[in-house]
Amino acid sequence: MIGAPSVLVLGLGEGGGYLAQALAAAKTAPTLLAYDAAIASPDAAALREKASTLGLDLHEDIGEWVGAVDFVFSLVPGSAAVAAARTLRPVMRPGAVFVDLNSITAAMVQDIAAIFDGSGIDLVDGAVLGNFRAGGRVPVLLAGARAEEVLGLLAGEMFKPACIAGQPGDASAIKMLRSVLMKGLEALFVESLVAAEVQGLRPAFMQAFGDLDERSFATTMEVQTVTHLVHAARRLGEIERVQSILQADGVDDTMTEASRRLYAKTVAAGVAPASGEPLSLDETLQILTRVFRASA
Repeated sequence: MIGAPSVLVLGLGEGGGYLAQALAAAKTAPTLLAYDAAIASPDAAALREKASTLGLDLHEDIGEWVGAVDFVFSLVPGSAAVAAARTLRPVMRPGAVFVDLNSITAAMVQDIAAIFDGSGIDLVDGAVLGNFRAGGRVPVLLAGARAEEVLGLLAGEMFKPACIAGQPGDASAIKMLRSVLMKGLEALFVESLVAAEVQGLRPAFMQAFGDLDERSFATTMEVQTVTHLVHAARRLGEIERVQSILQADGVDDTMTEASRRLYAKTVAAGVAPASGEPLSLDETLQILTRVFRASA
């Protein structure tokens, strides 16, 4: 590719606006174009103002002009992701790259891959793992034959891109798995902080996690998981006592009850190691997979 590439930002919501800012700040800024379906809505004036502020050439519709674009970044509502790809397919040129950065399942990415199959258009699956408002560089996982090219576009002060081995859909699958943890943690944060607030202990409670600051999040995940088989019965008793406190304080215990059920399943399965010592992570997950797939 000679000179700066041209990029179409499809969707000018929070993510699209953040992407446009990041690309505009690049050392070799690409030519930036944009389209958002809201251009046909009462919000069109605000959309035009936003595009102007971001230095985007905002188009009124999707047409033959897309054929000159090198990269299309899709940041539309997840429910519209497949339809957006279907709309872009007839007007994109062979050799162009369609980058899906939407929060969608691997199956939906595979549906998009089927749309572009045989077209000469390359698909890169992108999974945004952070919050655009959190500050710092937003992590993005990329999967696909031309993921390295997309990484080159995103690398900078606003994104922290990384390529993974695999096919389109793998990055989104990791994001969905991560959501199991992150959305669950958010729910636990809400439940525990409300309980701490009710008891007048919130400031001290929030200072009681210094031990977690001393090791990586991945290490914490592994330690808690490999000790689960050994300590599930004891932890079940503790979670039941915690639940009684929440109930006495009138705090919704939805997440604590879910935790209690999980510990109870492990205890009922009778899978605690006879040695009383933790097994390896691989061995632990083999056992837990049998327990929780069978009890689903």
